[in-house]
Amino acid sequence: MNFKSASISRSLLLSCLLGFMPTVAAAADQARTLFQKGTDLFAGEKYEEAVEAFRAAYAVRPSWKLLFNIGQAEAAARRYGQALEAFEQYLAEAGDEISLERQQEVQNEARRLREMVGTLMVTAPSGAMILVDDLERGTAPMPDGILVSAGVSHGLKAVIDGKVVAESEARVRVGASVTVDLNGTTDSPAAPVGAASKTESSRELHVSQDAIDKSSPNERSHRLRNVGIALLATGGAIVAGGAITGGLALKKENELKDRCMEGDVCDDSQQDRIDSRDALGITSTVLFSAGAAAVVAGIVFLAVSKKSRAERVSVAPLLHPRAGGLTAVVQF
Repeated sequence: MNFKSASISRSLLLSCLLGFMPTVAAAADQARTLFQKGTDLFAGEKYEEAVEAFRAAYAVRPSWKLLFNIGQAEAAARRYGQALEAFEQYLAEAGDEISLERQQEVQNEARRLREMVGTLMVTAPSGAMILVDDLERGTAPMPDGILVSAGVSHGLKAVIDGKVVAESEARVRVGASVTVDLNGTTDSPAAPVGAASKTESSRELHVSQDAIDKSSPNERSHRLRNVGIALLATGGAIVAGGAITGGLALKKENELKDRCMEGDVCDDSQQDRIDSRDALGITSTVLFSAGAAAVVAGIVFLAVSKKSRAERVSVAPLLHPRAGGLTAVVQF
């Protein structure tokens, strides 16, 4: 290549770079705007809309840092399957770029989410877009299955060229998998997958209820006392966990005060610390609420057990992205 050709090549390369730079800058600005929108929506407890904003930002400018926000918003929206996928992708893409403390935090959250999901094994025509609850989850074939929240019914559709070619419903238990066939057509409504399991569960519940009704007062008292002791022990452990996470949140807050300007104005380099502080604060609040509720429920159960008059007792979790607890119903 002679000098003239080399000069022309360098000029062409410089022109391409100069033309590309505004595009990159515009994408960065758009992603930043979408990220801020998602943050505001999350703060306003509009979690599903926050997910849409964070995912749109990720589509404009893919960054593993956004996956953490996506996972948080999906979990808050109680879409635990999508949350688990986002956190696992976050760990895979971030690698050694995140601290061991953050890795442990996300791994613990992923471990918690695995106790709340099941897997849908979908068979559908190759190339069909699979929608779960009207959200795109991938293209068939999907050999690894689709993670979804356990214990609730999900609507599934197979879409080809914008047309729904098959649909069904499915419910899956924690840690289990259910196969859903979407190779058919929508001419006749598909029977909900897992309907037999639901009937079986109802029958099992009826048998268990009969056994409770026939138990003696002493047996009921003993059972209530055991439940009360278990709740007290569990509540104490949860409160201790809340104290630990609360201490870590305060530590992060102090670190931010040293690194940020007055009024909590921080630059982008402190985003990980801000996310960690917020996550720890939310976790601490949830643990304190759940632990205190468990302790109170344990005391109630112990008090009731002394009277030996309770016919039925039910305990159910009360979950909220910023709080948690238990509801106990005692019937006499």
